[in-house]
Amino acid sequence: MNERQIIIKGIRWIKGIKYYVGELISPDGLLQEKEFTENNLREGIAKNSDYFDIEIDNKGIVVKKDDSNFQRLPTHLLINKPTSLRTATSINNLAKYAKDAWGVKIVDLSGLDPKAIKDTFIQMQRVMRDFEFLVGRITEISKRDKDFMGYLPEPDMSGCRITFNTEYYRKLKSIKVAYEAEVSTKGAPSGTEFEHAGVHELGHDVNAFIVQEVQPTLNLRMDDWNNRWEATNIVNEAFVEVELNANIIRSFEEFGESFSDTSDEDVVLLFNLLSVQERRRALVVSISTYAVKKGDEETIAEAFADWYANGDASSPLSKSIMSIIRRRVQ
Repeated sequence: MNERQIIIKGIRWIKGIKYYVGELISPDGLLQEKEFTENNLREGIAKNSDYFDIEIDNKGIVVKKDDSNFQRLPTHLLINKPTSLRTATSINNLAKYAKDAWGVKIVDLSGLDPKAIKDTFIQMQRVMRDFEFLVGRITEISKRDKDFMGYLPEPDMSGCRITFNTEYYRKLKSIKVAYEAEVSTKGAPSGTEFEHAGVHELGHDVNAFIVQEVQPTLNLRMDDWNNRWEATNIVNEAFVEVELNANIIRSFEEFGESFSDTSDEDVVLLFNLLSVQERRRALVVSISTYAVKKGDEETIAEAFADWYANGDASSPLSKSIMSIIRRRVQ
């Protein structure tokens, strides 16, 4: 054995920073857990390449060396090329992709429409690229006869289960028609399509990750989640920071007609004379009625769907929420 050996076992996120967790093995066989940033690893490998059973490729992915006999690296950290999402055509291929690329342990999507799942996965992968800490957090993707999709967090907010409703996802047409009906009644954000339901669920998991980082104990995390403490903090902060003008205010369904013949200056003035609760509600409704009915955790999830579907054309509150969240997880 070398003087010492370092073996990378996985990833750990601490206050939004990605650390590679490894074992430092001394000549006498003693193990010591160490945490490395990517720069730490690159510098260490450059100076002492024989100490490491891994390398890092140019995309920051941990790769096993060809001569390594170590088999415990999580699948989603290996360079072994996962099933291509773009070319996947079957439920089995899609299940394999979720396991290989996202580290999902259990995937049961049997009987569901491959195109519906693939389109949803493509949008979810966009979120995974932007919020890398989500990789490895989904423990299970399965079926449940409730809502379009579902999100079930672990009690300590360390991960989650994501579900698809068999009734809707058995056929592509079924979920398309049902989701379009929601959009038409403002039950889902304008401009979104059924595949953004997966983005919505990952918005919940970003919220859960923030709760996990903010609250030090299991009980506090559960209380935070159940009472929407951090979700409400985020939406309140976003509400304060949002920038409005007369045209945006006129677009609010509940106020548009009453302001139609009012000057721009007076529109802003009259809107600001409303109570904080009325103005906040108008901004949330501008995302979706589902958000205002269900609470701030759903407002965050709907903001994710809105922003990933519409980008800069998304509602002002959605853009503000996304800005706040990015600052929180930096």
